[in-house]
Formats: sequence, C-alpha cells, structure tokens
Amino acid sequence: RLLREQNQLTQYQLRQLIGVSERRLSDWENGKAKPNLENAVALARVYRVSLNVICQYCGIDVAGVPDD
Repeated sequence: RLLREQNQLTQYQLRQLIGVSERRLSDWENGKAKPNLENAVALARVYRVSLNVICQYCGIDVAGVPDD
C-alpha cells in the first residue's frame, strides 16, 4: 500500500495497470498473500523499483540475493 500511495495511485488504477482483481490486490496490501513473480515484476515496473525492493515491501527475505 505504501508504494501505491507514494505513487499517488488508487487501488483501481493499479489494478488496471497490472491486471489483477480487487480481492488479490487487497490481499497483498493486507498481508494475506504475496504476489507471484509475474505480478512482482509488474509492480516493479509500475513503481520503477527493483524486484528486491518489491520483495522487501512484501516481507520476502532477499538477504544474500544479488541485486542484478
């Protein structure tokens, strides 16, 4: 949610950009689920950040994984 709000996007706008359902996005933002790799890549593109940043926001441990 933080990245979405920092980018001044509504949930509706983000869902349209990456093609996910309202429920799926809500589950990600509430910590009930994590995006799959394809959706994580889509989020990284929308927010113009690395996959490591997306993983960190999703609570996925990326310690020891190279950034490139």
